[in-house]
This record gives sequence, structure tokens and C-alpha cells, in this order.
Amino acid sequence: MFPTRRIITMGGDVFRDEFSLAFDGSNDHLNGGNPSTLQLGEADTTFSFWYKPTADSGYLISKRDGAAGLYSVFQEADGQHRFYIGTTSAVGSNFGTALELGAWNHLVMVFDLSATSLTKYINGKFDAVNTSATGSSIDDAQAWRINGRFGAGDAMTGNSDPIVFSMSDVAIYNKALSASEVATIYNGREPYNHKEGVCSSNLKAWWRMGDGD
Repeated sequence: MFPTRRIITMGGDVFRDEFSLAFDGSNDHLNGGNPSTLQLGEADTTFSFWYKPTADSGYLISKRDGAAGLYSVFQEADGQHRFYIGTTSAVGSNFGTALELGAWNHLVMVFDLSATSLTKYINGKFDAVNTSATGSSIDDAQAWRINGRFGAGDAMTGNSDPIVFSMSDVAIYNKALSASEVATIYNGREPYNHKEGVCSSNLKAWWRMGDGD
């Protein structure tokens, strides 16, 4: 479970990190808990992570159960995405460009509350925006989960909708990052130090995935 893998690759699929986590789509997930520092409420939020998608659909990161929640990033089987706010899908399915399956991609989702907008960036560049990003049944009570969401019906792990993929360098900011800030975090496909980088004062979580820190 959770094998540690080097992810330096050849050709165009270069992301010079040292390690990642591989999820098998069965019961592998990470539970980030629900400390007060991660109870963000309905506010500006940015999700940033590197991951290698497969032809599978489910929750990449979520703070949601079957009835309510806060924010969730959901992958479609074709590599496109949804973003949930509470129980409402803010952008529906097929939001923006589909990621290349089987390759490392940098995905950033930026939610701007006052502008009711969700902006998607792929590999440091603007991809798509939705300007009607509102939600319902906002509930900050659930723990953050990487790969899946809370599922009371799963007696073993309490986790539902897991998928198969590899992931590294997950960061959450309580700020709607700008295009230039996203490009800085992308960092030319090199690892980025979120703790000492742009908007570090707004960094709420950083899971490096597999390095033992």
C-alpha cells in the first residue's frame, strides 16, 4: 500500500520530484483530518497538485460526505474535471481541457468567492473559467481526504469513490491565486517550496507525498 516511487521521467513527461504516492483505486487514501487550520469555510481557496491521471472517475481531494461538505475536486474518466461546493457542482462535468492520461500534469483550481468564479490552470497556464460558482449545503465538519470522500457505507475505511492515479505535492491556499502566482508555483516542472514561496502566508496545507516529512 502506498509504494514510494521516483517520478523523474524521460522525454516530455518530466517532473523532477523525488517521490510520489500511487493509489490503487481500492481503499488507498489519505485522511488529512479536520484541524481548525483546515476549516476554511466558504472563502477564496486554491488547490494545487501534480498528478498522473488514469481513465477513471472519482474524487482527487474532498471535504465532503454524501449529503453535504465544503469543496471537492473531481476527475472525469476522460481527464476533465468538476468542482463541488457543498452539494452543488459549480461547473458541472467536462470543465476545461482534459488532462493527458498517463502523464504528469500540474493542476490548479482557483475559487474566488466574491467573483463567484472557478478558474482552472493546467501546467502553469490558464485553461478555463466558470463565473457562476455558487454552492449549497456548505459544511466544514468532514476531514480532508486525498482520493475519495467520506462514505459511511464503507465499513473498512469509510471512504468512497477512490480512483487509480499517482499524486505529489498537494497544496491548499486560502487565497484566489493569480495567473502569475500559479505560473510561479508551476516552476517550470521543477519541485516548488510552498512554505517559502509566493503566498506562503496563505498556505494552509502542503502534503509532499512520500518523502517522509
